[in-house]
Amino acid sequence: MPQGLVAAASGRLEGGEGLPLRPSRRSRATPSSGARPRNAPRGALGRTRREGEAAPAASSGGSAWRDPMAAFGVRAEAEDRWRVRLAPLQGAYAPKTVREYARDLANFDVWCAARGLAPAVPAEAETVAGYVTALFPEYVASSVARILVALRWAHRLGGHPEPTRSETVRLAYRAGLRRHGARPRQAPPADAMVRDRLLAACGDDLLGLRDRAMFWMAYDTLCRRGELMALRLEDLERLSDGGARLRVRRSKVDPEGKGAQAFLSPAGLAAVDAWLAAAGVTEGAILRRVRRSVACSGQMNGVVLNQRLRALAAAAGLQPAGSVRLSGHSFRVGAAHDLVMGGRTLLEVMRAGRWTHADTVARYVRHAPVNPWAAGQVEVVKAASDGEADDEAERHPVAR
Repeated sequence: MPQGLVAAASGRLEGGEGLPLRPSRRSRATPSSGARPRNAPRGALGRTRREGEAAPAASSGGSAWRDPMAAFGVRAEAEDRWRVRLAPLQGAYAPKTVREYARDLANFDVWCAARGLAPAVPAEAETVAGYVTALFPEYVASSVARILVALRWAHRLGGHPEPTRSETVRLAYRAGLRRHGARPRQAPPADAMVRDRLLAACGDDLLGLRDRAMFWMAYDTLCRRGELMALRLEDLERLSDGGARLRVRRSKVDPEGKGAQAFLSPAGLAAVDAWLAAAGVTEGAILRRVRRSVACSGQMNGVVLNQRLRALAAAAGLQPAGSVRLSGHSFRVGAAHDLVMGGRTLLEVMRAGRWTHADTVARYVRHAPVNPWAAGQVEVVKAASDGEADDEAERHPVAR
């Protein structure tokens, strides 16, 4: 493994004097919509039918999983009220972020009301600290951090002192991290071998052609799910080697939309061309939903990627019972593993995945099956030590 990847393998807790705006790298990933309890079943009440899925049979009874936030009695009117009060954030933050803040604050409203602490905002530091303590056993650290940022904005926009800056809240957060914190949960890798088995499980109809193109694009571009869904035909530039370059207009680390580039292999471009020709897509979003063997107009929801990936993973025998499920992010992890195994440098891997921090790449590839003493890897390890002082020679990655 290149030296830079190994040297960056140690994470760090980020934050300033108060609660960190960015959650600790040791915390688990935030769910895509609201805070979800660690062990809550996935799914949603009243979800729409998935592509290729038969209509559900009439239920004979039993309880369906409810929104975990319903445990605090979140009311739609409270959330709507907070969306209005958070209006100044619109445009400065992603719409999804503002929606999550509104939901978090509505949840806090109901929690406070149940304890006779209305109005919830402005809140005392002791109240917020108690809320943090109540949340930590069930919610991941990054979700708690986001909720506190929402509370910070609620007080700031209302012209109130910020209780989240107090030592009382800061210590409650740190205590929760020490007691309940965990390393980030990473999606299982979907490397080239997994990709090929998924491709073989795809059908020959329009849905299968779309799935093949989607899997190739996810693997080749290392795009996050939202970035992948936003790729447009106008952003595709064909290259002389038979592949293509894609413009990633906006991303998680590029909210201003400066843009970046990703690449498709010749095989990946061939799969995309087959899908576009069969679907009749000549402009707009590349990936689209398929209904009744017809490609829909407009951008596809990223949830479809996870649904199709898991359905085909099960069909291909890639999803044993009880194992961690593959997700759209699995391709980003698996492609990073393959790049490292192929001997790519840290800079090349960062460029392929559009990462801005080396320690982030190190977390992605920390489980890559790289044996530093295997043939071809020994030279990399030795080269990484060339030029170092004698007192640094023993600080070899494998000796740490």
